Amino acid sequence: TPTPTPTSAGSSPTPAAAPSSISAANAGASNSFNTLAEPVSKPIDDPNKPERKRGEVAAPIALPEFEDVLPNYDNALGFVGLNDGDIVPVAQTRVRVKGTAGSTFKLLVNGEPVPDSRVGKRAVLQDKQLQGWEYIGVDLQAGLNDLVVKQFDPFGNVRGEKKIQIKAPGDLAQIAVTFDDRVRAQGGGVADGRTPVRVTVSLSDKLGTPVTYRAALTLSTNIGRWNVVDLNPTEAGIQVFVEDGKGEFTILPPSEPSQAKLVVESGNVKSETALDFLPDLRDMIAAGVIEGVLNLRKLDSRALQPPREQDNFEREISHLSQQWNNGKSDRGVRTAMFIKGKVKGEYLLTLAYDSDKDTKERLFRDIQPDEFYPIYGDSSVRAFDAQSTGRFYVRVDHRKSYLLYGDYNTATPLENRLLSNYNRSLTGVKQHYETKQVSANFFASRDSTKQVIDEFAANGTSGPFTLSTVKGLVNSEKIEILVRDRNRPLVILRSISLARFDDYQIEPLTGRILLKAPVASLDENLNPQSIRVTYEVDQAGAQFWVSGADAQVKLTDRIEVGGVIIDDRNPVDKFRMIGLNSVAQIAEKTFVIAEVVRTTRERVLTGEAQSAGEIGGTAKRIEIKHRGSALEAGLFVAKADTGFDNPSASIGKGRTEVGGKLSYRLDEKTRLVGELLSSSEALAHTKRDGVLLTIERSLGAGLRVEAGVRHARDNQPTAAPGNAGNTGNTGNTGNGSTRAIAPKQEVTTVRTRLTGEIPTIKGLSGYAEAEVDVEDSQRKILAVGGDYQLPGKGRLYARHEFISSITGPYGLSNQQRQNATVVGVNTDYMKDGNLFSEYRIRDAISGGDAEAALGLRNTWRVSDGINLQTGFERVHALSGLGTAESTALTFGLEYTANPLWKGSSRLEIRDGKTQDSILSTLAIATKLGRDWTFLGRNTYSLIKNKGQANGENKQERLQFGLAYRDTETDQWNALAKVEHRAELDTTQPALVLKRSVDLISLHANWQPVKPFTFSGRYAAKRVSDASNGLTSKTNTQLVGTRAIWEVAPRWDISLNTSTMFTQGKTSKQYGLGVELGFMVMENLWLSAGYNWFGYKDQDLTGGDYTNKGAFVRLRYKFDEDLFRAKSKPAKAELATPATGAPTTGAPLATPLTAPVAVPDASLERAATSPVQ
Repeated sequence: TPTPTPTSAGSSPTPAAAPSSISAANAGASNSFNTLAEPVSKPIDDPNKPERKRGEVAAPIALPEFEDVLPNYDNALGFVGLNDGDIVPVAQTRVRVKGTAGSTFKLLVNGEPVPDSRVGKRAVLQDKQLQGWEYIGVDLQAGLNDLVVKQFDPFGNVRGEKKIQIKAPGDLAQIAVTFDDRVRAQGGGVADGRTPVRVTVSLSDKLGTPVTYRAALTLSTNIGRWNVVDLNPTEAGIQVFVEDGKGEFTILPPSEPSQAKLVVESGNVKSETALDFLPDLRDMIAAGVIEGVLNLRKLDSRALQPPREQDNFEREISHLSQQWNNGKSDRGVRTAMFIKGKVKGEYLLTLAYDSDKDTKERLFRDIQPDEFYPIYGDSSVRAFDAQSTGRFYVRVDHRKSYLLYGDYNTATPLENRLLSNYNRSLTGVKQHYETKQVSANFFASRDSTKQVIDEFAANGTSGPFTLSTVKGLVNSEKIEILVRDRNRPLVILRSISLARFDDYQIEPLTGRILLKAPVASLDENLNPQSIRVTYEVDQAGAQFWVSGADAQVKLTDRIEVGGVIIDDRNPVDKFRMIGLNSVAQIAEKTFVIAEVVRTTRERVLTGEAQSAGEIGGTAKRIEIKHRGSALEAGLFVAKADTGFDNPSASIGKGRTEVGGKLSYRLDEKTRLVGELLSSSEALAHTKRDGVLLTIERSLGAGLRVEAGVRHARDNQPTAAPGNAGNTGNTGNTGNGSTRAIAPKQEVTTVRTRLTGEIPTIKGLSGYAEAEVDVEDSQRKILAVGGDYQLPGKGRLYARHEFISSITGPYGLSNQQRQNATVVGVNTDYMKDGNLFSEYRIRDAISGGDAEAALGLRNTWRVSDGINLQTGFERVHALSGLGTAESTALTFGLEYTANPLWKGSSRLEIRDGKTQDSILSTLAIATKLGRDWTFLGRNTYSLIKNKGQANGENKQERLQFGLAYRDTETDQWNALAKVEHRAELDTTQPALVLKRSVDLISLHANWQPVKPFTFSGRYAAKRVSDASNGLTSKTNTQLVGTRAIWEVAPRWDISLNTSTMFTQGKTSKQYGLGVELGFMVMENLWLSAGYNWFGYKDQDLTGGDYTNKGAFVRLRYKFDEDLFRAKSKPAKAELATPATGAPTTGAPLATPLTAPVAVPDASLERAATSPVQ
């Protein structure tokens, strides 16, 4: 391949940082506060100018033939096409020299002669007494290279010498990410869902020299979506190629302000860059309605019950209402609005209010894919803004700062706040202030909720896992997968947060959690895993204040301090916390973190009106980290008093933890590794100390050998791995393992490990490991394993270990034995929106809805659109009771290749010593034709206890959804749902539950011609309950119709009918209403009508009654024109008035749709239809 043309002479760039397998994160385009505990590099200046500079690599082009360029030179000794200070694109290049005809040349590179066999071409021009030689494949070293050419006469005498210095790139060591001028000037992108951000990726070696060979990159992000063609969709992330050392890409922003983490990888080199998406200062958008109604009723004197809400037609106004005249008259007012847009030039206002909204429905109110109809037959993107459990929401954004009243989370996940983190989901006021130097928060909430934490040991399946209480507030939960240290179970090594609908589903009535993918009881390093659920519960009683504040301040570029204060005035569980932290950069790559926290808690004894007394305690920690080219080290010390109590802290009460790791590279092939461990618990008087020292040596050909020594001193109770313990104040934990007291013992072991690549199979490596006590050979570890690199980023791993301990390598004992085998697939997958297009069904269902209904998680791709999920886990006890013994088998298959249908299936079987379980899911969504869309899904769960606690819990849910859209004439639109639920629970002998429910729901609209609109609905519910030997059956049906006639441009008339009957027709409610409407002025509608309601029961004497009367209603709706200057022309109406409007108080929406939020204008809109 011809060598690319080098650059003109010039000085070389300033050397960059020393090489590292993971390059430092770029600061990117961010005005955010980036804590020193998570250091990022300084912003990289990218002028974006096309002209070449001195020392810059030019775009590679094919070199012209040597004999074609040689006539352009004289016969003076020198180089052709190379100048002093040039940068060549690769470390192996062609070198052309010239001089006097008849002479010979000798080329030296860094003092070493280049053999004449490298001369690939010689050319002579007799008329100019000029000759030239071309050396091929000349090797250069990374960095500066001295090139010397000497000219000899025919007698061997030196007749001249020419020297230049050029630079060659080494291996890729650094990835720099920069943004365009607009983004850098404003400090970030715009969170409008539309405006792309241009991202430039530059590649260089450890000295900063551009690496211009063709390199494969993987792009990923946690926020937004890369607008790039994926060259290999079967691999995780976006796969692209970069040439010339630089590539340009674009990323599409989210619709809400946030900070994205852009990750660019190539092999072992990785770059993480922060990119802020600032509030979209959009033009104002507003939608609102003001409605008042007056009802004058005549009640039947025979009625045996008070007047009820007349929900035969629509929901009545209930909050701002008044009754008089013994319930015969009532009046009500409702106001609802949504406003979003720019105010005062630089602020973004979001405001929502609904005077008749149901409060305490759920925290962080959002679109629930599982509510109402399962499928709507359109692929619109739905979103929910202004999340609040209250009736009012307001938020004002200014760059990265904001003030809000609504739902929020108090967590601040910083590495320098591991002890003082406070994680609550609340409704109230929150103020966030952020600059490059300061980050501060204040919050206050008056409510009656408390926090509950449940933790479940993973068992190789997806669940279901049942919460300790079913009274949790929906959407308040935070679910994490925890990986705990096998040597110190209370130390969390890693935490993975899960997202609702994407990663799990929760049933609020039963408190059951079902994950989208199974979780193994052990990770690939045999550390126990668990599922921790943190959520809020309304404890009832009087409301109380919960408030707090925190701040982080950068005093200098190297010193940061912070503090936090929390005050929870729960009358039955008062809690206060105050904490201080600091971060200091004491050297270029050395950081020190210190933190001290004080908590006090005062609980009221259960069932008594007296306090258990105030209990307080302090926790403190200090940590030092260094990461250099040769030395990487970390050391931490943490200690908590027995009275310290913060469920969100990284250390439990009464514990002292000391840990350290060191890695020092002696040379290119040798590394020294050390590990320090000390863990003690004051309440149990247990302690474990240990130290490990290992030396690693690379032997070449993919072989690596390790040899080391471990010393441990142990005095503590032991427990089977997987018993994660409980870190919360309420919850379920453990897996039934037993605990036994181990004698105080001290062990010294020698260990060795051999790791190598299997030469016959690319990507496969294996290892063997042995560790034996120097005094007792019965105390040992024997392990074998291997890894296979799957296509893309996936890795298949297997490990089998025999260990004479049940608490990890630091607790070896000749009285304990354990076998552990783990096989799994590990993928580095980041949720970046790629699944959105895969799950979307053309014009029928959005990607988000389909993924929530069908999707599996943590799958690996077999081919394009076919994903597979497999798992096997076996836990076997060699001695003891073996209560944790189990076998779990999981299989999942997902198909998304066809744009018209998607499907998934899953089967999980677990056979345990005390319990068996089966979980099966099946789902399919398809577009049956131009007008028809279908969704079907089934979930079956069986949990069967063994032994004395026998009994079983069986649950099944079958659901079908059908949508019809008349795409040609838009005259007909219909939705249908059929659902079957069955539950059997015999796990509690005194309380046997057996119940089944069947549901049918139909809605339809018909508009044969414009003045006429007809709609109808039908619903039926059948319940059969045979719990505790008592059998009962109910059957309820509802039929409703509505007809609307626009008799004139300002007049319309509507007729409503409704009938609901139970147990055949023995008991029924019925209603008939007529309404006449008149548009007084634009957006103002006056209507009057008469309703007649009744109730009849054949079995209840005197139960019949009637309720009739007239009503008057006035409605006004408005949009953003209301807030503009009067001189501007008014816009058209938001929607057709009155037609099909509610009789008493629902918003102006068509009958087919459930209540939805007003969408942001930046969101993708669906095609107009009566259902929207």
